[in-house]
Amino acid sequence: GSIYENPRADFTCQGTNDQVAIQQAIDSLGSSGGAVYLLEGTYNLNAAINLDDGIVTGDGIDDSNKSIIGAGSGTKLLISQNFIYSISVKNCRRVLISSLRIIARAGGVDFSQTDSSIIENLWVSASKGLSDITVGSTSTSTPSSKDIIEGNFLKSLPSSNSGLGIFAAAWGDSIISNNQVIGDFVLGI
Repeated sequence: GSIYENPRADFTCQGTNDQVAIQQAIDSLGSSGGAVYLLEGTYNLNAAINLDDGIVTGDGIDDSNKSIIGAGSGTKLLISQNFIYSISVKNCRRVLISSLRIIARAGGVDFSQTDSSIIENLWVSASKGLSDITVGSTSTSTPSSKDIIEGNFLKSLPSSNSGLGIFAAAWGDSIISNNQVIGDFVLGI
């Protein structure tokens, strides 16, 4: 996040293109899973953070059983570009995205074809007519299932024409609970 060296950290972000170090930390966990902890601070992203089954990105690493966990609303992912989502999770099981603030010009978090995964305790402000949180996909017949979307605070950016707070498509047997959606959204949930 903020530029300083932490001797206990395996990876340190430098304040620009921080998605590179975060993605390296995720990939370094290999296919066995684990967690990447982001300390309080501002992380500047110029591309999405991607977790997938190793086939989507072609890196051969299955990102199931991985977590990205922040220190609460003081862990800020600031997205300055107009890519589609800040965090994209595709074809994975048991992924946890927790305790982050996401301020994005596009969408927040996208779960597509996920299973038994959790998005919790996020503060998301996104714009450009996309969802702050999207679960499932309208472009596939394989639904996301057994996911939990809980305890998130979603607020549209002023004059952003924000689309949807939480958008669920091709999604079943899952829980959306205790989320707050406020602002100028076309639809809340």
